[in-house]
Amino acid sequence: MLTRPSLAMGKIRLWSTAILIIIRVVAAQAQPTNKVMVVMDKPCSSSTPDSIIAVLTVGNETVRVPVVRTIVDGPWEGERLDRKTFSAGRASASLRLKDGRTDCERSVPWENAKNEDVAKFTFHCDQQAVRGVEIQTDGPIKVSYQRKSANCPKEREHEVFRAASRSYSGIALWVPGEELRLRLGWDEPDPPDPGLLVFSLDPEHRDSPVFWSDPRDSGLLVFNSGGRPRKEKTVDALPLEREDIVDALAKQRDAINGDTSPNARKNDNERLKGVGLNRLTLTVK
Repeated sequence: MLTRPSLAMGKIRLWSTAILIIIRVVAAQAQPTNKVMVVMDKPCSSSTPDSIIAVLTVGNETVRVPVVRTIVDGPWEGERLDRKTFSAGRASASLRLKDGRTDCERSVPWENAKNEDVAKFTFHCDQQAVRGVEIQTDGPIKVSYQRKSANCPKEREHEVFRAASRSYSGIALWVPGEELRLRLGWDEPDPPDPGLLVFSLDPEHRDSPVFWSDPRDSGLLVFNSGGRPRKEKTVDALPLEREDIVDALAKQRDAINGDTSPNARKNDNERLKGVGLNRLTLTVK
C-alpha cells in the first residue's frame, strides 16, 4: 500500500518530468537556424525534382530557399541565401514545384544527419496544378512581382526580374487562389504604387484585375481584349498598350481608395513612358 508521502513524491516526479518536457520543447522551438529540411510523402517524393524551391515565411518576411537532395527519396536541404537565422519551430513554408505548388506547412525543430539544427517541413501529397504566366515587354525594363495566396495568408512572395531581357517567365500560380501584381519600371525596392493587378483573390473581381476565372468554370479565363470580354482556357498573348495599362491602374486605384485623380493617370503615363515601356504582353497557360 502506498503511503501519503510516496504519493506526494510521485506527483512531484510527474510535475518535474512535465516541466522538463515543456522546457525542452520551448528550447527547441527557440533554436536559431538558417537551414531548411523538406520531406515528402510517397509517391510525390519520387516524382518531384531533386532541386526545388521552398518559400519560407518567418513573421512578416517571405524568402525563397533553394533545397536539393542527393539521395533518392531522401530529404531536400538548403539554407537561406542571406544567412539570416530564425526560430526552427516558428516558421511556415510552401513549395514551388515544376508543374505545381503546395499549401503551407509549419516547421518543427530537427537535427539533420550532420547534427545541425534545421527547420523541418513535412509535405503530404497535395500538389495542385498551376498556371504559368509569361511577361514580355518591348524594352529591357525592371520588372518585379508580388504574390499572395489565399491558403497561405502570411506568405508574401516578392521577386525582381533584372532588366537583362524583354521576356520574363517562371511565375507559376494557382488560379483561382493567388493574387499576382506586377511592378513595372520601378527602381525603388518598395515602391509606393501597389502595381498592376493581374490576378485577384477577390472572387467578385471588384478590384478590376486583368484576368479572372469564370465563376461557373474556374478553368476558363475571362479578360478584355479590344474592348470586348473573352473567355479562353489559355491566353496565347494579350498585348496591353501603355494607355491600356494606365487605364487598368486607374480602375484598380479607384477600387483601393477611390482615387480617380487625372494627375495620377498622367503620372503613370509619364513614368511608364520614361522607363521605355510602350507595350506589355501577358501569356497564360
